Amino acid sequence: MKDENGETALMVAVESGHLSHVEEMAKMDGVDWETKNKEGESLEDVARKMKHAAVLEFLEQRKYEAVAEVATVARVVELPANALEAFEALEVKQSEEKEELNTCLEKEKEEFEKKQIQEKEDFEKNQSQEKNELEEKQNNAQSTIHQEFNMKMSKLERKLEALDTSPAADHPTDHPTADHPTADHPTADH
Repeated sequence: MKDENGETALMVAVESGHLSHVEEMAKMDGVDWETKNKEGESLEDVARKMKHAAVLEFLEQRKYEAVAEVATVARVVELPANALEAFEALEVKQSEEKEELNTCLEKEKEEFEKKQIQEKEDFEKNQSQEKNELEEKQNNAQSTIHQEFNMKMSKLERKLEALDTSPAADHPTDHPTADHPTADHPTADH
Protein backbone atom coordinates (compact mmCIF):
# COMPACT_ATOMS: atom_id res chain seq x y z
CA MET A 1 0.00 0.00 0.00
CA LYS A 2 1.41 3.38 -1.04
CA ASP A 3 0.72 6.83 0.35
CA GLU A 4 -0.21 9.97 -1.61
CA ASN A 5 3.47 10.39 -2.59
CA GLY A 6 3.53 6.87 -3.99
CA GLU A 7 5.72 5.54 -1.17
CA THR A 8 5.24 2.47 0.98
CA ALA A 9 5.79 2.46 4.74
CA LEU A 10 9.00 0.54 4.06
CA MET A 11 10.26 3.27 1.67
CA VAL A 12 9.48 5.95 4.25
CA ALA A 13 11.36 4.00 6.95
CA VAL A 14 14.36 3.61 4.62
CA GLU A 15 14.33 7.31 3.67
CA SER A 16 14.18 8.26 7.35
CA GLY A 17 16.98 5.87 8.27
CA HIS A 18 14.90 3.98 10.85
CA LEU A 19 16.67 0.62 10.86
CA SER A 20 14.50 -0.77 13.66
CA HIS A 21 11.36 -0.11 11.59
CA VAL A 22 12.88 -1.78 8.54
CA GLU A 23 13.89 -4.79 10.66
CA GLU A 24 10.37 -5.09 12.06
CA MET A 25 8.87 -4.99 8.57
CA ALA A 26 11.21 -7.80 7.55
CA LYS A 27 9.38 -10.00 10.06
CA MET A 28 6.03 -9.31 8.36
CA ASP A 29 4.48 -11.10 5.42
CA GLY A 30 3.45 -9.25 2.28
CA VAL A 31 6.05 -6.47 2.44
CA ASP A 32 7.14 -5.38 -1.05
CA TRP A 33 10.93 -5.40 -0.96
CA GLU A 34 11.10 -4.54 -4.67
CA THR A 35 9.14 -1.28 -4.28
CA LYS A 36 10.35 1.86 -6.03
CA ASN A 37 9.56 5.51 -5.38
CA LYS A 38 8.25 8.01 -7.98
CA GLU A 39 11.81 8.60 -9.20
CA GLY A 40 12.18 4.87 -9.86
CA GLU A 41 14.68 4.41 -7.03
CA SER A 42 14.87 1.11 -5.18
CA LEU A 43 15.12 0.81 -1.40
CA GLU A 44 18.88 0.35 -1.72
CA ASP A 45 19.17 3.40 -4.00
CA VAL A 46 17.33 5.56 -1.46
CA ALA A 47 19.38 4.27 1.50
CA ARG A 48 22.57 4.95 -0.45
CA LYS A 49 21.43 8.43 -1.52
CA MET A 50 20.39 9.34 2.04
CA LYS A 51 23.68 7.89 3.39
CA HIS A 52 21.93 5.54 5.80
CA ALA A 53 24.75 2.97 5.93
CA ALA A 54 23.16 0.68 8.52
CA VAL A 55 19.87 0.50 6.60
CA LEU A 56 21.70 -0.10 3.31
CA GLU A 57 23.76 -2.86 4.89
CA PHE A 58 20.61 -4.52 6.25
CA LEU A 59 18.87 -4.31 2.85
CA GLU A 60 21.90 -5.71 1.04
CA GLN A 61 22.27 -8.51 3.58
CA ARG A 62 18.57 -9.33 3.26
CA LYS A 63 18.83 -9.36 -0.55
CA TYR A 64 21.99 -11.47 -0.34
CA GLU A 65 20.22 -13.96 1.90
CA ALA A 66 17.19 -14.03 -0.43
CA VAL A 67 19.42 -14.61 -3.44
CA ALA A 68 21.36 -17.27 -1.56
CA GLU A 69 18.09 -18.99 -0.77
CA VAL A 70 17.11 -18.84 -4.45
CA ALA A 71 20.54 -20.19 -5.39
CA THR A 72 20.07 -23.07 -2.98
CA VAL A 73 16.68 -23.79 -4.49
CA ALA A 74 18.18 -23.43 -7.97
CA ARG A 75 20.76 -26.03 -7.15
CA VAL A 76 18.10 -28.34 -5.80
CA VAL A 77 15.80 -27.94 -8.78
CA GLU A 78 18.70 -27.37 -11.14
CA LEU A 79 17.78 -24.00 -12.56
CA PRO A 80 19.75 -22.79 -15.52
CA ALA A 81 23.35 -21.75 -14.93
CA ASN A 82 22.57 -18.13 -15.68
CA ALA A 83 20.64 -17.84 -12.37
CA LEU A 84 23.79 -18.79 -10.48
CA GLU A 85 25.81 -16.34 -12.57
CA ALA A 86 23.28 -13.63 -11.70
CA PHE A 87 23.68 -14.47 -8.04
CA GLU A 88 27.46 -14.23 -8.27
CA ALA A 89 27.20 -10.96 -10.18
CA LEU A 90 24.91 -9.62 -7.48
CA GLU A 91 27.44 -10.57 -4.81
CA VAL A 92 30.16 -8.70 -6.71
CA LYS A 93 27.90 -5.68 -7.18
CA GLN A 94 27.01 -5.65 -3.48
CA SER A 95 30.67 -5.81 -2.54
CA GLU A 96 31.50 -2.93 -4.89
CA GLU A 97 28.59 -0.86 -3.59
CA LYS A 98 29.66 -1.49 -0.01
CA GLU A 99 33.21 -0.32 -0.81
CA GLU A 100 31.82 2.74 -2.59
CA LEU A 101 29.61 3.54 0.37
CA ASN A 102 32.51 3.15 2.82
CA THR A 103 34.64 5.46 0.67
CA CYS A 104 31.81 7.97 0.55
CA LEU A 105 31.37 7.77 4.33
CA GLU A 106 35.10 8.32 4.87
CA LYS A 107 35.02 11.41 2.66
CA GLU A 108 31.96 12.71 4.50
CA LYS A 109 33.71 12.11 7.82
CA GLU A 110 36.83 13.98 6.67
CA GLU A 111 34.75 16.89 5.40
CA PHE A 112 32.78 16.97 8.65
CA GLU A 113 35.97 17.00 10.71
CA LYS A 114 37.46 19.79 8.57
CA LYS A 115 34.25 21.79 8.91
CA GLN A 116 34.25 21.21 12.67
CA ILE A 117 37.85 22.44 12.95
CA GLN A 118 37.07 25.51 10.84
CA GLU A 119 33.98 26.30 12.92
CA LYS A 120 36.02 25.96 16.11
CA GLU A 121 38.68 28.31 14.74
CA ASP A 122 36.03 30.81 13.64
CA PHE A 123 34.35 30.60 17.05
CA GLU A 124 37.63 31.20 18.87
CA LYS A 125 38.46 34.10 16.55
CA ASN A 126 35.04 35.67 17.19
CA GLN A 127 35.43 35.15 20.94
CA SER A 128 38.83 36.85 20.81
CA GLN A 129 37.45 39.78 18.82
CA GLU A 130 34.51 40.17 21.20
CA LYS A 131 36.87 40.05 24.18
CA ASN A 132 39.09 42.73 22.64
CA GLU A 133 36.07 44.92 21.87
CA LEU A 134 34.79 44.52 25.42
CA GLU A 135 38.20 45.39 26.88
CA GLU A 136 38.38 48.44 24.63
CA LYS A 137 34.92 49.56 25.76
CA GLN A 138 35.92 49.05 29.40
CA ASN A 139 39.13 51.04 28.88
CA ASN A 140 37.22 53.85 27.16
CA ALA A 141 34.65 53.90 29.96
CA GLN A 142 37.38 54.02 32.60
CA SER A 143 39.16 56.81 30.73
CA THR A 144 35.93 58.79 30.44
CA ILE A 145 35.18 58.34 34.14
CA HIS A 146 38.74 59.34 35.04
CA GLN A 147 38.52 62.48 32.87
CA GLU A 148 35.15 63.44 34.37
CA PHE A 149 36.55 62.89 37.87
CA ASN A 150 39.58 65.07 37.15
CA MET A 151 37.38 67.83 35.68
CA LYS A 152 35.11 67.82 38.74
CA MET A 153 38.11 67.82 41.08
CA SER A 154 39.64 70.76 39.22
CA LYS A 155 36.34 72.61 39.43
CA LEU A 156 36.12 71.96 43.19
CA GLU A 157 39.74 73.04 43.69
CA ARG A 158 39.09 76.30 41.83
CA LYS A 159 36.02 76.92 43.98
CA LEU A 160 38.06 76.26 47.14
CA GLU A 161 40.79 78.60 45.96
CA ALA A 162 38.20 81.25 45.19
CA LEU A 163 36.78 80.89 48.67
CA ASP A 164 40.23 81.08 50.26
CA THR A 165 41.18 84.26 48.37
CA SER A 166 37.87 86.07 48.73
CA PRO A 167 37.83 89.42 50.69
CA ALA A 168 35.58 87.91 53.32
CA ALA A 169 38.32 85.49 54.22
CA ASP A 170 40.86 88.34 54.71
CA HIS A 171 38.42 90.45 56.81
CA PRO A 172 36.49 88.22 59.12
CA THR A 173 33.58 90.65 59.57
CA ASP A 174 32.77 94.32 59.42
CA HIS A 175 29.70 93.87 61.53
CA PRO A 176 30.14 94.53 65.24
CA THR A 177 29.18 91.87 67.66
CA ALA A 178 28.95 91.94 71.39
CA ASP A 179 32.34 90.26 71.61
CA HIS A 180 34.06 92.47 69.02
CA PRO A 181 33.04 96.12 69.29
CA THR A 182 34.21 98.64 66.73
CA ALA A 183 34.87 102.32 67.05
CA ASP A 184 31.70 103.13 65.18
CA HIS A 185 29.62 100.82 67.32
CA PRO A 186 30.61 100.88 70.95
CA THR A 187 29.15 98.37 73.30
CA ALA A 188 26.80 99.33 76.06
CA ASP A 189 29.69 99.30 78.56
CA HIS A 190 31.63 102.06 76.82
